[in-house]
This record gives sequence, structure tokens and C-alpha cells, in this order.
Amino acid sequence: MTGSENKSNERVNSVPTKHQLNESLGFLVNVVARSMRVALEERLREFNLNVTQWVVLQGINELGEARQTDLGKRVQLDDATITRQIDNLVKVGLIKRSPAVDDRRTQMVSLTPKGKKQLPRLNEEANEINVRATKGLRSTKTRSIYLDLIRVRENLSNNGST
Repeated sequence: MTGSENKSNERVNSVPTKHQLNESLGFLVNVVARSMRVALEERLREFNLNVTQWVVLQGINELGEARQTDLGKRVQLDDATITRQIDNLVKVGLIKRSPAVDDRRTQMVSLTPKGKKQLPRLNEEANEINVRATKGLRSTKTRSIYLDLIRVRENLSNNGST
């Protein structure tokens, strides 16, 4: 048996013959993500914001002034959802829209001074949830989890190709 055949057999053999939800990576990742989202939603409620709105604000912070379509791609939201979230954030004065200089049909979004002032506090709340979620884990283990999840995301974004 060749090395690649052996590795292939190891992967097949690592899959439980009787699939259990508590042994499903996808199910566990979904449960953890939902738990973290609920915890962060509770923290953001005092700011009258939700997790998706925080993600949009942080996306703008990372990109700087950005095209609405680029922001949607960065934070992985479809056109309708990103538009709705931006509308809501404009209404509360945390971001502003402006036409792009090179194409007036394209909308640019940026943080307002109010948004810039509030974002650090929102990020503190998000960080506290991350700290709570990783309590009891060594920092090297936490880093390893991040890297492994990035790898899983990359594996899936390549449509199953190796």
C-alpha cells in the first residue's frame, strides 16, 4: 500500500460508521457559533446593535472607506442583507454613504465620527466573548483552533478540490 493510499484509508476510517451529531464537526461548529452569537447579541443590546451590524462596522474599520459591494464580500453578506444593515447603521449615525468619485452609481461607505468613537467599545465586548469562550484553553491551543478553522474554511471554499 502506498503512502497516499494509507492516508486515504486513515481519513475513511476516521469517519464514524454510525454518524452522531455530537461527533459532527459541522454541527459542533454551528452550535459554538450560535452560542457565541447569542452571547455577543446580549452584550450589544445595550448599544441597540446586533452582531451583523457590528460585523459591518468592523468590516468598514478594516477596509477604510469602501465600496458597498466590497464590504459585502469582506463580511460575507449578500447584497440585500448588506444594504439593509447599512441603511440601519446610516439611520443611527454610525456610518455614512457617499457616491464613489469614479462612478456615481457606486456607493462608498465609511465610519462617521460617532461610529469611530463607538467601535472600540463594541470590539471590547466581542473580545470579552472570545475570552469567555476560550477560558481554560492555552493560548497555543486557541491559536491552533483558529488556524484549523481557517484551514477548514479554505478546504470548503475550494469546492472540495485539493
